[in-house]
Amino acid sequence: MSIWNTYRPWMERTIFGFSLLGMLVVVHLALQEQRGFDRGCLGLTDGGMSSSFDCASVVGSEAGMFLGLSNVVWGFAFYATLAVLTFFVVRASRMQRPTVARLRAGLVGTGLLYTGYLMYVQFVELDAFCALCLTSAAIVTTMAGVIAVPLLSSSSSSSPAMSDSSRRSEYKLLGALVAAALLFAGADVAYFTQTAPESHLPASFVSDTVDVPEECQFDAEKQPVQNWQGLVRDDDPIEGNPDAPVTVIEFFDPNCPHCATMHDVMETVKAENSDRARFVPKPFPLWEYSIPQIQALYAAAEADKFHEMLAMQYDNQRRGGLSEEQLRTIAERIEMDPDIVSTHLEEDRHRQRIMYQRQQGIAAGVSSTPSILINGHFVAPDSRSPECFKAFIDAAYEANTDAS
Repeated sequence: MSIWNTYRPWMERTIFGFSLLGMLVVVHLALQEQRGFDRGCLGLTDGGMSSSFDCASVVGSEAGMFLGLSNVVWGFAFYATLAVLTFFVVRASRMQRPTVARLRAGLVGTGLLYTGYLMYVQFVELDAFCALCLTSAAIVTTMAGVIAVPLLSSSSSSSPAMSDSSRRSEYKLLGALVAAALLFAGADVAYFTQTAPESHLPASFVSDTVDVPEECQFDAEKQPVQNWQGLVRDDDPIEGNPDAPVTVIEFFDPNCPHCATMHDVMETVKAENSDRARFVPKPFPLWEYSIPQIQALYAAAEADKFHEMLAMQYDNQRRGGLSEEQLRTIAERIEMDPDIVSTHLEEDRHRQRIMYQRQQGIAAGVSSTPSILINGHFVAPDSRSPECFKAFIDAAYEANTDAS
């Protein structure tokens, strides 16, 4: 008899239970996303395990959508479909069961492949991790393993046909699991919908003359950097007002696509707030091949061409980074001596500075790019808009002016 005909109570109960657990995880993720992850990835208080994750960056990335729908929607539909299919495996006759079981196995296999893709994005492209997404990945992997057990087993024994009483017992068990899941989901929704989101606005941003909109938040998953002034060097290519009481530090990688997008936003922010803030770019290499491009940036900085070089590098982004010849071409286009770039690369200049600054960033809490701090406070990914930046800068400027 085919392995697909055999009814295995332990297997069906496990898959059904994990399907419900997956739905609970997705519901919790949706609640935290709706709140802007104001209490961290898991909905807990600041610090602890939540501070190691950056769910907002992962969920808000391009990989967080598929065919125009959020992965939260797809995830809930995936787990709900698995639960329904498992119920039909229990309900089906021996003739019908193989079709339903194969359909479920195919769905789990597809989910496992997509999970692998999302893991690749988090570990390789974003270098940022979502605790709830990783939990979902573990659930999918476990279910795939459960389905694989009978496929890999050499045993071909079959189970007797289910009696009506056995089927009723299974229905009661599955119903109890559904009831428990509904109870947990209801409590989760009730708690987080009745608990007001936390603003996380520190005292240094509170002003009588400036109101920061509720949608503008600092990152609840990141602790403020106490000695943020130590991140700024005298020879950094600073823009804006060097004596301003507000400092905006942007950690970036010239090969990071999200940094290229953020560059356009920051150009608008700098143009609108140049009198009230100083803007400090901080290269943070995610890949080894980014280091020569950063060395070219510092070579350009010596010719007062840092920002022109950076803009051109963003415009010419490509997988694997830019070659020396391409960097020389950029230097020529910004009216800079390309031999200076080649000299910096050949002599491996600024490497120690680059790596030291990277370690400084990691110690400060930078785990992905772009990461932007205003007076030591990380701006939440969903709040990186010109409007929110202006509100933060105005509030910090007025608060510091009032204090002085």
